[in-house]
Amino acid sequence: MPRILVGAPTYNTSGRLSTLFRSFHEKTPVDWKKQCVLVGLDDGSPTIEAREEAEMACIDSGAEFIQHETNRGIPAAWNSLTRFADTEFTVLFNDDIEIIDPAWLKAAITMLEKNPVVGVVGWPTINTDPDLIDPETGKPKIHYRQDQDAVEPGACGAPVGCSFAFRRADFDAVGGFWEELISFYEETDFGFEMWKMGRRNYMLPWPAVVHWHSQTFAKNSELNYTEIDGAKIGRMDRSRRMFAEKWGCDLDTDSPQDKLHAKYLDPIEAVELTWLMPDGEKTEMIR
Repeated sequence: MPRILVGAPTYNTSGRLSTLFRSFHEKTPVDWKKQCVLVGLDDGSPTIEAREEAEMACIDSGAEFIQHETNRGIPAAWNSLTRFADTEFTVLFNDDIEIIDPAWLKAAITMLEKNPVVGVVGWPTINTDPDLIDPETGKPKIHYRQDQDAVEPGACGAPVGCSFAFRRADFDAVGGFWEELISFYEETDFGFEMWKMGRRNYMLPWPAVVHWHSQTFAKNSELNYTEIDGAKIGRMDRSRRMFAEKWGCDLDTDSPQDKLHAKYLDPIEAVELTWLMPDGEKTEMIR
């Protein structure tokens, strides 16, 4: 029985899913790969061809496949993936992630196994635009890196939503992801539910994964809106307002979750944490 589910949703493309799964097979050591079940999900792609391509990407990669008949949104896709198998841990990726370091899975599971207080961990990302070529390197342009100079885990409200991991038991305890959000703020809400429950969330200092920046929403503009009672409403604005209403946050700021940082993150005291770095495990008092 696998103890780690590695899943990714996709919409209207299979190429990115194939790249992610290929990097999983190339960069995951055999002893870790044996512990995993790989799952892809098509979230209601608009054409039969796109759905069939997504399924074939899973078949070719030895991954299980889930089909949503309609576009239900990111949190519903994450819930379907997480609940697909009864595993101890869940890893969720965007389909525009590429794994580049063989220690990627060991680093995340070490952080979760060694530290019961930790709820969600995220991988630092190298955010790259495949459509822009850097004239100096001849390679896709890197917008920014989250792994530079990092030497210890960083506490956060919620790790970045494109690449993160958690225990299935904690997922069940908070009731999964809030599906009404459809998209935007779903990982933030999940992260603060963890804080509310007494967990702490961290970004790992190492190793990084490549994030092919903003591929789904930039290329499928219909995903930026939803229809409610015949009205076309921006998903980000709707989710932001729902999040702020639920958590009692101020909508007059670009980051309504800042109030929750003050409530949950600012008062915490340092705890002993163990994490993985290239030269082995580290154990220190970390706030």
